[in-house]
Amino acid sequence: MVTELLTNKPVFQPKRIKQFVEHLIFAIILAFPNVYAAEKTQAELNIIKPQLTQQENAFLNSKESIRFCINEGSMPLLGFDNNGSAIGILADLNQLLAKKIDKQIVTVRIGSPQDQEAELPGLQICDAYSTVDPLDNNLSVNISQPFLQQAIVMAIANTQTAFYQREYLLDKRFAINKHVTFFKPLLAKYPHLQFIPVNNAKTGLAMVVAGRVYAYVDSLATLAFQIKEQGMTGVKMADFLDNKQNYYYVLKKQQTKLLSIINKAILSITPAERNNIISSWVAVHYQHTTASYSISLWVVIILLLLFIGINYFFKNKVSKGDLLEKIQYLSQENKQLTTDLAEKIQIEKQSIRFAEMFSHEYRTPISIISTNLDILDLKNNQSALFIDSQIEKMRDATTKLIVLVETALDRENLASSHLIAVKVNFDFYQLVDEVSVEMKNNYPSRKLQITVSQRSCIIYADRKLLKIMLKNLIENAFKYSNNKLAVAVILIVEENHLFIKVIDKGVGIPTADIKHIFDKYHRASNTSNVPGIGLGLYLSKLIIAQHSGVITVICPPEGGTQIEIKLPL
Repeated sequence: MVTELLTNKPVFQPKRIKQFVEHLIFAIILAFPNVYAAEKTQAELNIIKPQLTQQENAFLNSKESIRFCINEGSMPLLGFDNNGSAIGILADLNQLLAKKIDKQIVTVRIGSPQDQEAELPGLQICDAYSTVDPLDNNLSVNISQPFLQQAIVMAIANTQTAFYQREYLLDKRFAINKHVTFFKPLLAKYPHLQFIPVNNAKTGLAMVVAGRVYAYVDSLATLAFQIKEQGMTGVKMADFLDNKQNYYYVLKKQQTKLLSIINKAILSITPAERNNIISSWVAVHYQHTTASYSISLWVVIILLLLFIGINYFFKNKVSKGDLLEKIQYLSQENKQLTTDLAEKIQIEKQSIRFAEMFSHEYRTPISIISTNLDILDLKNNQSALFIDSQIEKMRDATTKLIVLVETALDRENLASSHLIAVKVNFDFYQLVDEVSVEMKNNYPSRKLQITVSQRSCIIYADRKLLKIMLKNLIENAFKYSNNKLAVAVILIVEENHLFIKVIDKGVGIPTADIKHIFDKYHRASNTSNVPGIGLGLYLSKLIIAQHSGVITVICPPEGGTQIEIKLPL
């Protein structure tokens, strides 16, 4: 290289550097696939079969197969593949019944979910058909035991508050699939609610994300499946006025032996068998994040340093000895930067792997808990076990756990990304009013006092990031202070700067913790009994830094915490 420089031969070769950058970025930005290996449980291997009478066994032996007619629905409940074979939860339950009675069950498609007239003619070509609306007033048919119950739930945006009483939903708009079987019954049951018919779940969920409706209503299985398929992380599910959907088999009146066989087979289905089928179709997927863009910034810095050094040699025509010394120095600097970069990449990979592992692993037990709560609730309703309050407490605890983990993962993703402020001029006081309304909705028992020095404050900043920062600080103040004490937000404009103070009368921060309070994952030693992961203040400081501002923490002698922020206008 030295000879080339001294003879004025070109050393800086853009093609080689471009190849180096491409290979390095390719090596850094790797995909970490989630591999889900489902192991068969002992319950799957040892299927419990019903005890049939001799007459019932003789009836089954006389038939080559049993034909079940079924209306075509939406996944994951029921669909048909390219070969016309039935797939989904209902199809798998049919196959489980076939194994229990040792007789082939053939699934026959007879129409669409809204084609109710296809059901009774279906008995002319089939032994039974499945339905969610048994014809109790039809004396010519028999109805089986319910073989599946699905909760009707709603999907709302993560930023929305879930309401469970009808009076709080009267001013809300709900999207609902007009092709589902419970579409007309729900409209008739709740005539005062604002339902907007849509053609499919994908459209309904998109309207929720876009803020056009408060919620999309569908079965729990369908919503969980669609959220997984579309990779959505900005929505959450909540109960919709405690509605349930039961599935039954309808048979001809004279098919008494087959009705008895089917009922026995349905009653022999264990919770583990039913849960294995449901969870195989509605396991929730969490979309993970690739490596941080800040790594690419380090690559640019390294290449820029190398270019500056080489360009310096060209311009000053240094001697051979000086050139060797400079090259050696740059080589050492390059090695050090490469080592630092490798360490940073490793840290980012570990953080990503942990987030992926945690987001995947915690959902399986949560899904099992939720499903078993539904089953327990069903048994309580059927047998009057008088455990309503215990079930409600378990549901509340499960919901709180889901909200805590989802919030933590969302903040982790935002904190791990390369924050770049997209600045525009806007009125900061209007933003404060928006946050105030959201806080009142999310924390109805808390009081927020806002003091401003003037009516408006136009600031050149990223509106979205400042809103995240302000909500973080107010929620922290609520979290670590008494419910009966107000949290104060003071806004002052002086000398082309906006001064923000968030003051609470809570537990305060120990002196030893203040110097680490903005560190990632750091939590004060006196907050162990309050849920959190230590990302709120870390994220707020990143946002303030993007706006060339300053954030400080003060703990007055009288107690509490005071966050002070200075932002240029």
